[in-house]
Amino acid sequence: RDDISREVKMPEYEEKSIKASGKEIPVIHSNVFTAGINYVKFIFNIDFANEEELKYLALLKEILGYIDTKKQSYAALSTNVNLNSGGVGYVIEAFATDANPIDFTFAFSVNAKILYGKESWLYSIVSEVLTMSKLEDKKRVKDIIAEVKAGKDRLVSSGHMTALTRAGSYISKELLFNDLTKGIAYLNFLEDIDIEKDFDRVYENLSRLLKITFSADNLLIHTICDDKGYKHTFDGIEDLANSLEKSDAPDKKSSLTTEIKNEGFETSSMVNYVARFGNFVNHGFKYTGVLRVFKVLLSYDYLWNNIRVKGGAYGCSAVFSRSGNAGFVSYRDPNVANTNKIYEGIVDYAKNFTAGDREMTKSVIGAISEMDIPLTPSREGMKGLSAYYSKVRHEDMQKEREEVLNTSEADIRSLAPLLEVVLSDKLICAVGNEDLIEKDKKLFKEVKHLFKD
Repeated sequence: RDDISREVKMPEYEEKSIKASGKEIPVIHSNVFTAGINYVKFIFNIDFANEEELKYLALLKEILGYIDTKKQSYAALSTNVNLNSGGVGYVIEAFATDANPIDFTFAFSVNAKILYGKESWLYSIVSEVLTMSKLEDKKRVKDIIAEVKAGKDRLVSSGHMTALTRAGSYISKELLFNDLTKGIAYLNFLEDIDIEKDFDRVYENLSRLLKITFSADNLLIHTICDDKGYKHTFDGIEDLANSLEKSDAPDKKSSLTTEIKNEGFETSSMVNYVARFGNFVNHGFKYTGVLRVFKVLLSYDYLWNNIRVKGGAYGCSAVFSRSGNAGFVSYRDPNVANTNKIYEGIVDYAKNFTAGDREMTKSVIGAISEMDIPLTPSREGMKGLSAYYSKVRHEDMQKEREEVLNTSEADIRSLAPLLEVVLSDKLICAVGNEDLIEKDKKLFKEVKHLFKD
């Protein structure tokens, strides 16, 4: 442990602004050497969106860039993007805000990767896609929805994330947001659309949200580049600012409503993905770096030996976050109830934990390796953006690092009450084999098929 640096490295960013079309647009600059590549992110706040609107925004994300614009076909657009950039993509994401681990801001972002000197092209193409996409093209919208639905098996192939996200959505607004925009709730939304009957409604919602979201007053730009690249980052920004809607986005924050459901989702798969979830902050406990070490111990000792070695699953993992969210999940698991019973035994594992210096040091090094993983320039810059939103403090990150490095057997045992309240929330979700979930259906409030057709 003495060989590991105790000084935490803080993410770096600078808050700036750029004036365009009479507007002062906020800018976050992550000054990172990128070998002549500029990673530009256009961030539009969507905190105003309710649950239904979030699902439509997720559909809009699928459509933009894959539909004709007033200037060119989507095939020509794709070729144009590939010839001039490393990609232009559209994402919906959540950022923790203002040093509050349970508060989040939601965003619709356009991510681009260009070489220095391609800035004018970038603003032109983003402007074209955001303001000239032919959302009225019923056939193409229908095809895109069909394509997304055809890829629904990803919810099973990544069943561990599907189950964990759904279980978390019962109490966490961040995970409810993820479920609404990429999880089971989003799939159900797409399955319920009959494009022949519902197209007018779909088009109306997509058009309305496009106008509300993509406003110059609702824009923040994040750029990852060195000073040389920054000098030309905004060449051509007037094209974008002038084309965007001038109306303000709604000045309100929509409230997402969580609900405990405890569901079992049946599929044709032969294996299961079983998740338990809870939140310790809701019960008055605080986050500690010791949880990082405990995660390693669970993943390579208790959960590994019981779920993987004895239970026959392909894998297992645990998650703990500053927000208090905590979860345990199995991967390609032949069991349901037995795995849940193993989760219940985590408290006793912590209470009775013993390990020698060598085992403790291995676990500490495992935890630090996750914290100190080498980052690409883009990922290093993204840490700066996350730090901007979260307003993370040096003392908090330093305290976490010290807690990790100083973790002892006694610290692990002291986690037992925290783990007890996590499991007391009794949140469970499983995705998997129909017969196996039916056999253990007493664990769930509701059992249903994952896919409607």
